[in-house]
Amino acid sequence: MERIFNFSIKRLAEVLRWEVACNGRMYVRAALALSVAVFIMFMFASGNVDGRFVVLTDDGGMDRKAGFAANVFQLAVMAGAFWGSFTLRNRQRRMAFLMLPATRFEKFAAWLIEITVGMMLIALAAIVIADALHFVCSLAIGTNGGLRSVTAAFMEAQFGRVPAFTVATAKGSFSFTISSVYMATMSVWLQSLFMAGFTLRSRLRLLFIALVAFGGVVLGSVLFTMQFAGPARDTSASFAIAVFSALIVINYLITYRWFGRLQLAEQKHGKK
Repeated sequence: MERIFNFSIKRLAEVLRWEVACNGRMYVRAALALSVAVFIMFMFASGNVDGRFVVLTDDGGMDRKAGFAANVFQLAVMAGAFWGSFTLRNRQRRMAFLMLPATRFEKFAAWLIEITVGMMLIALAAIVIADALHFVCSLAIGTNGGLRSVTAAFMEAQFGRVPAFTVATAKGSFSFTISSVYMATMSVWLQSLFMAGFTLRSRLRLLFIALVAFGGVVLGSVLFTMQFAGPARDTSASFAIAVFSALIVINYLITYRWFGRLQLAEQKHGKK
């Protein structure tokens, strides 16, 4: 039986290199297509100011664009889970990938990196390209708030402002740092749920995934709201993070088991 601890960074890198070589052009096309869509949405935040049609770059306009960029980033990660499952359901693609000279865990890790980090990089590249086009249009058309970067606003919204805010509670102040950890945990849980759910053979798997995702988000929201009031005040958010972290591990184990069954099926087919 293959051991998980028989792990080689070199073999993992070779698998990732093979994936990039096979799918690099598709990644570039996806980033360019997504950047056009993001740029169009950025330009929707334009209008007449004092009789002139300008790109809106005031604080309100930039906050809306940064929020849209954040939604695109999150949706890209979710889409990666579906895309990864779809690619492994293609027999020719699956056979080529699973017969690579690497352990099952190394191939699973490479596949997981591809559909998470890879999709994050594609989304980030699309946002940067769309931001460059947005900057050119701002120069050509004019703005109501000066030349500003949507990418910078997006990064500030995600990482720069979070630690600065606190919310008063009966026992002191509640840092928004735990809020960012909670949001990150829920995002990873949703992505892992989509991966695990798509391993089901039922035709109703999409409905099942949607129902579980809705129930989980509602439960997480209730637990997080109880952070500020009720008998579980100041502990419920930490409890929610712990629960959904455990569910993430379970979802990854379910996906890894499915991945292993695919590997065994291809090995048996290759011996025939």
